[in-house]
Amino acid sequence: MTAGRTALAPLILLLAASGAESADMQDGHCGGQADKSFICGPANAEDIVRVPGTDWVLASRMANPADREGMFYLLDAGDHSWRKLSVDEIPAAQDKALFPDCPGRPTSASLRGHGIALDEQGGTLKLLAINHGGRESVEIFGVTATGSAEPSLTWQGCVVAPQGAQLNSVVPLPDGGFAATKFFDMASKTWGEDLFAGKDTGEVLEWSPKGGWKTVAGTKMSGPNGIAISPDGESYFIAAWGESKLHKVSRKTGERQSVDTGMRPDNLRWDAEGKLLVAGQFFDDPAGYGSCHMSDAPVCAFPYKVVRVDPATLASETIVTAAEPKEFGSGTTAMEVGDEYWIGTSRGDRIARIAKP
Repeated sequence: MTAGRTALAPLILLLAASGAESADMQDGHCGGQADKSFICGPANAEDIVRVPGTDWVLASRMANPADREGMFYLLDAGDHSWRKLSVDEIPAAQDKALFPDCPGRPTSASLRGHGIALDEQGGTLKLLAINHGGRESVEIFGVTATGSAEPSLTWQGCVVAPQGAQLNSVVPLPDGGFAATKFFDMASKTWGEDLFAGKDTGEVLEWSPKGGWKTVAGTKMSGPNGIAISPDGESYFIAAWGESKLHKVSRKTGERQSVDTGMRPDNLRWDAEGKLLVAGQFFDDPAGYGSCHMSDAPVCAFPYKVVRVDPATLASETIVTAAEPKEFGSGTTAMEVGDEYWIGTSRGDRIARIAKP
């Protein structure tokens, strides 16, 4: 494997874990001063979403070489407790009318997820989750959330990706279906080298129940990673990991605006003021970054930062910088939770909590 491929291998691993699910919430305290800055226990919580109108947070777990069980994490934003949600414990009720080509539910032995997103449209709540295990797909789960009670998940179906597509992140579309970033084509033998050279490796794909998959014009770029859509449904925001840029692309015309983020931008989240939170890593040693993530090391403490971007002008400000992290690094996601930002990671034993400026 080349240095380029070694460095990017952790980006194609997903949502897995070892150990059985516990029915009880676990104490997220770290002990000492760390309690002010972290929620300890959830490992490799790569992507994070908040269940609307509740204090509940769902996170995906990124796989490492020792992982054997696919899962999500459920966290309480109030007391920072958490527990595993094993995929095998999630009931299934496949919607065969909407997902007739889905070959069946995943198991925790096969699920390897990555990006996740919540779809609040149509009066129902759904969790969309990228899956690399056994099949390249978007898995769909119904979410039931009532008051302070724990939300429950039900697997409803899947959409298998086009041949060769290596997916990364997903976002629901206001007119039905969803869009997913194709990070690279698995048939390419040079995708790793192309990625670090800033050459095009992938694009954005849209899926609709009636039309199936199609490529979105104007979205070919180097390592399309996180994705968001404007509230009016007119523009995509796409994190180009290989280019260190955030692109704004018109869904109608493919016209593109761009801004340099000064990092390898990863996942995207909206904040309460309608700004985009862009989290990502920065490092001088791609091979070292990849080697750490391919190992069994509990923490890959590489520098990361969070940038806040105005969606209209693409003007940006850096709100978090961790240039020499020790206990936590390789930040992938920033989400607003009360007066804090919660930061996920591709390799670590905790979630970071950083007070808002």
